[in-house]
Amino acid sequence: MAIQPLSAATVARIAAGEVIERPVDAVRELVENSLDAHARHVDVALKGGGLDLIRVVDDGDGIPADELQLAFQRHATSKLADAEGLDRIQTLGFRGEALFSIGAVSHVTVVSRHQRDATGSRLRFACGKVEDQAPAGAVQGTTLQVEQLFVNAPVRQRFLKSATAEAGRVSRMMQRYALAWPGVAFAYSHNDRVLMRTHGRGDVREVLLEVHGRELARQALSLAGLRHDIKVAGFVSPPTLHYPNRGHIDVFVNGRWIQDRSVTQAVVQGCHGRLPGGRFPFGLIFIEMDPVLLDVNVHPRKAEVRCLRDRALFAAVLHAVEDSLAAYQQVPEAAPLAVMPVQEDAEGQWRGSASKAEGLALDLPRVDLDLRSHGRLPVTNKGDAQPNRMEPVVGDLPPLHVIGQVGQMYIVAETSAGMVLVDQHAAHERVLYEAWLDQERVDEHLRSRQALLVPETLEIGTEIAGLLDAHLELLSALGFDIAAFGGSTYVVRAMPALLADRAPRAVLREVLDCLADNRDLVHEELEQRLVRVICKRSAIKAGQPLGFDEMESLLTQLGNCKNPLTCPHGRPTIVQFSSKALAKAFGRG
Repeated sequence: MAIQPLSAATVARIAAGEVIERPVDAVRELVENSLDAHARHVDVALKGGGLDLIRVVDDGDGIPADELQLAFQRHATSKLADAEGLDRIQTLGFRGEALFSIGAVSHVTVVSRHQRDATGSRLRFACGKVEDQAPAGAVQGTTLQVEQLFVNAPVRQRFLKSATAEAGRVSRMMQRYALAWPGVAFAYSHNDRVLMRTHGRGDVREVLLEVHGRELARQALSLAGLRHDIKVAGFVSPPTLHYPNRGHIDVFVNGRWIQDRSVTQAVVQGCHGRLPGGRFPFGLIFIEMDPVLLDVNVHPRKAEVRCLRDRALFAAVLHAVEDSLAAYQQVPEAAPLAVMPVQEDAEGQWRGSASKAEGLALDLPRVDLDLRSHGRLPVTNKGDAQPNRMEPVVGDLPPLHVIGQVGQMYIVAETSAGMVLVDQHAAHERVLYEAWLDQERVDEHLRSRQALLVPETLEIGTEIAGLLDAHLELLSALGFDIAAFGGSTYVVRAMPALLADRAPRAVLREVLDCLADNRDLVHEELEQRLVRVICKRSAIKAGQPLGFDEMESLLTQLGNCKNPLTCPHGRPTIVQFSSKALAKAFGRG
């Protein structure tokens, strides 16, 4: 094929694809235009996840009637006069591509009235072409309605998620800008249901309450710092509040939300040594710095920036987080570690002491599975193992002869090839998990629900309210009875029976984290992950004394699992010391 210039329509669609990849990109561009126009109220409404309708209404400066068509031309903008201005970008938009890109792949109707005009003007723009413009009655500000997004780009539609998932992305973006611009009143609805509303009173913690709920808003620690002429402010969660991923860290530079691994890592590193392994903090980081030090023109959707003083920026954020956490003096109390003694009975057999004074007996849920017969399987030794090396048991479980309990955490048992330690919590997790998912032989007790004596209200904020709504049916099948209670508040009337003695709020927070962390999973995989959360919460804990019969019952049930060697999260349930390793440890080797 000969080299030839592309048609204007093809160029427009390619350019639009770079700027507008999904509905959230269109909403972000329109909201940023409203903020640049000094709006104090911004209302966003979606239908069909944004594919059917996006409506953004603001009370900003408005667009003069004689500039309305010009606003839809590519690289036409009121925010940049010449190339020299690229070095000092202080607005959210500057390229003049937003309206052009949106209009190239949708049908747009805009009604706007500039503050100096007596009347407004209406313009219709469809797939890159102006259809008509006429005077219209309007208050000061702009109403922009986008219909049939990607109508002429069906391939783009095929790569989108469900309407609920796309609306969730928009919700997350709206929350970010509500937090970054607390002096602006935002409202966001999807399919005529209001998902977020802020009042624009300028109080960030008030917006934090609306977006993330009361618990986080109450516990979040303020941070502030000035280092190398870089001002850092915002919030970070205390060590007692953490999450399974970095998705709860948001970074803003001069009011612009950005994705920056370095700054995110600075927040995580600032919490180093204060959080459990594999857990991450909440962070809301506002950075103010000289725009001359920034290049905001490195990403088609302006999601990234480059900083000439990236090390100074990292240090400024790191020290602000460390200083905030250093001032947090609440020290959690640790329960003392108790060890259950081992004694010899009258027949010369070693048994774990299980007197009634050592704790309440544990009533393990019954799991009626057919017991497999275990032969006396040899345990493979890996050559000359070091005396202190623990070897995982391989293959099927050998017969286990219970001896006792160590630290109220591990069950000690003897095998024909040495000694094993079983993590009682991990083992019980595995037993419950496989029993729950065994459709043919499941014990109905596992899937029954227990009504709460006092229903629990849960304020989750708007962050994942849409996700919760989308999965209420699945949660009901798992034993939860949860219903909307107005706004972003939900009432919990029942829990799975296995969790009847657990704190509902803590369990539900973990369930919500699971939903937020796995928003794109298929139904079956998400169900399995939620079951893992339930099993983790309901399994016996470390530090819980077990009677001899309870230990034997747990090991019997573990031996009947399909995968007895790890818990549902992949941690080992059992490790062994070979007889050869023990002999070396006592100088017999």
